[in-house]
Amino acid sequence: MDSIIFVKQKDIFTVREAADYLTVCPKTVYKLIRQKELDAAKFGRNYKITADSLSRYIFKNMVG
Repeated sequence: MDSIIFVKQKDIFTVREAADYLTVCPKTVYKLIRQKELDAAKFGRNYKITADSLSRYIFKNMVG
């Protein structure tokens, strides 16, 4: 059976919201985006992160 990770009932997160969800500071989220460990889309000066992207990141780091 596949492991499923559920992220809040929200589809798109800001960097601050993603940081709060991952319990890290926003600088860490920017670093993860720069290192291509967390997928994000840039809209103007702001990044948006999908719930699916957060789920993949969490699962990848839980498994190893």
